[in-house]
Amino acid sequence: MHSNRYTFIYAIVLSVITAVLLAFASEGLRPAQEANIALDKKTSILRSVRVTSTDRKVLEQTYAERVEEMVVNSKGEELSGVNAQSIVLKDELAKPVEQRRLPLYVYTGDDGKKRYVVPMSGVGLWGPIWGYVSIEEDFNTVYGAFFDHKSETPGLGAEISEKPFQEQFQGKKIMG
Repeated sequence: MHSNRYTFIYAIVLSVITAVLLAFASEGLRPAQEANIALDKKTSILRSVRVTSTDRKVLEQTYAERVEEMVVNSKGEELSGVNAQSIVLKDELAKPVEQRRLPLYVYTGDDGKKRYVVPMSGVGLWGPIWGYVSIEEDFNTVYGAFFDHKSETPGLGAEISEKPFQEQFQGKKIMG
């Protein structure tokens, strides 16, 4: 039978080896994880303008060709030198209005019309909800919407991520 000392040393060595392997795996996978997060955000933006493709290359190409990213302040003035993809909306909404930097995405459709995509963020019953709403050139008509969640109740709050829920906003007027 092994001594207590042997058991503790064995456990410590095994823990250190496992920690090192997990650290290498985490760092090695980080670029792929970041790419997937960026693609998910781009896909959500495109879903709000009714792009339904699921092909990664098509989504990347469509986004690159048709979406212009910008950042605006509370007065609607465009801010230069700020990457829209790097903004965390939740953090910006916690700031005083005058200090907010808000992302805005402009999608140009096949018909040449521009749709303005505005990110949204809020709180659901069990966790955060977020989405994107696209607005027509008249700045009053909703073109499309995409919402998602992390942990809402299936059949209740989770309905926000279903197509029938999202389609009900198409054509709705914001004012009047």
